[in-house]
Amino acid sequence: MDGQFPRYRRFRVLGLGLGLWVSLAAPILTFLACTGEDPPFFPETPDANAIDAAPTPDGGTSSDAASGPTCDGGAVDLESDGVNCGACGRTCVGGACVDGRCEPVTIADRLAHPYGVTVGGASVIWVRAEGDAGAVENCPLAGCSDAGPTVITNKVIAPYAEAVPLGGAAIVSDGLTVEWIARRSDESAARYDRTFSCNITLCSSPREQAPAFPTTTVGQLALAGSNAFYRLANGHVYGAQLGKSQGPNDTSIIGAAAMSRGLALTNDRAFYGTIFGNPPNVVFSCVRSGLESCTNHQPMFNTGDDRVSFIGVAGANVYTVAGSHLYRCGVGGCSNLPATLVSDLPPVAAFALDEQNAFFAIAGDPAGATGEIRACALPDCAGGPRLVVTGLASPTSMAVADGVLYWANAGSTSGSGSVQKIRP
Repeated sequence: MDGQFPRYRRFRVLGLGLGLWVSLAAPILTFLACTGEDPPFFPETPDANAIDAAPTPDGGTSSDAASGPTCDGGAVDLESDGVNCGACGRTCVGGACVDGRCEPVTIADRLAHPYGVTVGGASVIWVRAEGDAGAVENCPLAGCSDAGPTVITNKVIAPYAEAVPLGGAAIVSDGLTVEWIARRSDESAARYDRTFSCNITLCSSPREQAPAFPTTTVGQLALAGSNAFYRLANGHVYGAQLGKSQGPNDTSIIGAAAMSRGLALTNDRAFYGTIFGNPPNVVFSCVRSGLESCTNHQPMFNTGDDRVSFIGVAGANVYTVAGSHLYRCGVGGCSNLPATLVSDLPPVAAFALDEQNAFFAIAGDPAGATGEIRACALPDCAGGPRLVVTGLASPTSMAVADGVLYWANAGSTSGSGSVQKIRP
C-alpha cells in the first residue's frame, strides 16, 4: 500500500481535476491487475496443492477430492481403514471400520452368563456364573488367544437368583488385585452374596472381604484408588483396602437409614441415592476421609418419583440415572436444580462414564439379540443419545478405559454369553 498512494498523489500535483483523476486511475489499476503488481490489492489465488498439505487435528493430512484423504502422507479410506476410521489415527482396536464407524470386537465367547466386567492393568477381567458353576477369568486387552481366557478362580457361584447387581459394578480391579460379588462354590449355598478378592493372575483360595452383616447381600462395588467400597442391600456402605479383609469393628461410611442406591466415589467425596426418607429419592454427597468416615451428608437434588439406579462422576459433574432420566449436577451441588440431559431412556441395565461420554446398556429382550448400547457426549448430551452398537444378547455390565468400551453380554441361552469391546 505504501508504494501505491504516491502514484495517485503525482496526478493531483499536476493539477488534474477529479474527473480526469478517476478516468486515468481506472486503466492504471486495470493494468496493474493484469501485470500482477501490488499484491496487497490483488491477493494471490490459493495453490491447489496446499489442500493436500493441510494438517488435520490428529497430525495427519487431508487431500483434495481427486486424490482422496491422506494420513501421515499415505492415502487412506476413512470409511474402511481400521486404524484411521472416520479420522486420522482413530483405531478400531482390531475391529472392522464400516462407513467410518468401528465395529465391535469379541474378546471371549461361549461364556456362561458373565454379569460383571472390568479393566485392570493390561487385562480385561470378568466374573461369570450359571447356577453353581462359575469363574473369574481374564484376557489381554487385545483379546484372548486360541487358548481362550485364563481362569483366575473357579470357586464362584452365581449371586442369588443370578441377578445383576443394580446400581453399579459387580467387579473392580486396580491392575494387581480383582474383587467381585458372588458366592463361593466350596461353601454352603445358604451364605449370602459377599465380595471376594484374588491376584489377577491366579489364586487357589479367594479372600473374603467380610461384611459387617454376614446375612445381608452385597449389591454394588466401587473403587477409589486401591480402596474398594461395597454397598449392602440394607443401605450400609463399607470400605476396605482392595484385597484386604474388613475388620470386625469397622464402621460404615453410610448408614442403613439412608437405604442407599447407587454409589460413586472421588478422592474426597462419596455420592449416593436414597429410596426412603422425606422426601424419598434424593441424591446425596458426603465428604470422605479414609475408609471409615464420610461426614457432612448433604442433599444435592430430588429425582421425584424416579428411583436412582446409577451414579457416576466425570470431571466436575455427577451424572445420575433415575427412571428414564439422566441428570447432571456439579460435584459441589446444584441447588436442587439438576440439568435434565435425557428424559426418555429405556430401562438401563448398566452405566459407565469417561471424560467424553456417558454410556447406557439397554438389555432388550432376554430371549433375543435386541440389546444395545447408547452414548451421550458430555457434559450436555448435545444432540441426544447416539447408537454405539446394537444386536446384543442382554448386555449386563460395562467398563471404559483409554477411550475403549468393554461390556459383558449374558447371552440368550446357556453358555452363549460373551465379552466384547468397541472404539465408540
